[in-house]
Amino acid sequence: MTKYSFVILTCSSPWHGRGGASRVISSYIDFYTRKKVPLKICLFHFMHKYRLFRVLPSLKSLFYALTLLFCRQPYAIHHHHTSLYDLGFLFLFKLFSFSGRDRIAITLHNPKHFVESSSLFRTFHFSLVRFCAKHLHFLNSQDQSTFTRNHFLCLPIFDCVSVVSSNPLSNRSLIELRLLLDSDTYCLTDADIYLGVMAVLRPGKRIDLCIKALVQLPPTFKLLIAGEGSDMQILIKLVQSLNLSDRVQFLGWLDDDQKPCFFSQVDLFLNASQFDTQSLVFLESLTHSTPVISVPNPIFLEIYPPSPCIYYSSAFTVEAFSKAVQSAAHSVFSFSQTANTLLERDSVKVFPFPCR
Repeated sequence: MTKYSFVILTCSSPWHGRGGASRVISSYIDFYTRKKVPLKICLFHFMHKYRLFRVLPSLKSLFYALTLLFCRQPYAIHHHHTSLYDLGFLFLFKLFSFSGRDRIAITLHNPKHFVESSSLFRTFHFSLVRFCAKHLHFLNSQDQSTFTRNHFLCLPIFDCVSVVSSNPLSNRSLIELRLLLDSDTYCLTDADIYLGVMAVLRPGKRIDLCIKALVQLPPTFKLLIAGEGSDMQILIKLVQSLNLSDRVQFLGWLDDDQKPCFFSQVDLFLNASQFDTQSLVFLESLTHSTPVISVPNPIFLEIYPPSPCIYYSSAFTVEAFSKAVQSAAHSVFSFSQTANTLLERDSVKVFPFPCR
């Protein structure tokens, strides 16, 4: 197997985004830095009010791809895939650099977006991709068989190898998990129990399931929702129609420096997303010593196995989810086992780089 001298991370800008993709990319950067792997970051777009200017970084990156023709050191390309148009950039970068199958790997972010074709253009695009790689399967929460035991997924696409890594840890997460190794057990004693949700408010995150589950829980259960998105008004109307206005509070978007305060107010964190591949907010909740109740997303079950701080509902239904919440509220919590599992996985290598 080839020993690579450095890795090229092609991605959207981790410094100009507000969503989970930026945090995942930053975590990969921390991961490579921790492993002392020489890293070159090539951006293909960043946030700008004018759409035309968003792709300017790709011109610089494609010029760099041309210089790789004269590079004598073996390198690997890690492409973090966040949107439909990234496939085109990946193809151009591969074409400009003449990079072969043995040196390219892809991580997918929220790949359910690539399964649901909402327009004629998308339908044509996906058909073309599947024609180029007939064995390509986009990872989704309903297909557990595609997620392998060693927490990586290999798929052929444009004559390269796609790899899904389970949980890239940021340097901060690494420190916080180590602190949890010696944490004490505890249980909830307050009369009121505060449930928390933090996500971009859009359909795939299933915030509506969390709200509907609250109807079947005692009045002592309250819900704090942090985030913004296209479903904000829909969710507000849902809360009003279910007469839950006095039990649900919308907090808006929270920046990183506001998150510790949020988790300190929350007793249990709810995760109902059905298409995330990594869910860093799941990890963030654990590092802040907040137990998690989740739907049985097969990917979450693989990355974050059930433990005294992680609980899963038996199904994706409101009834099953509310039962899981009520059961967890009467449990004894311990984070040491999960912290140890996640720290062990941090030693897994994505590429065969030489160690310094």
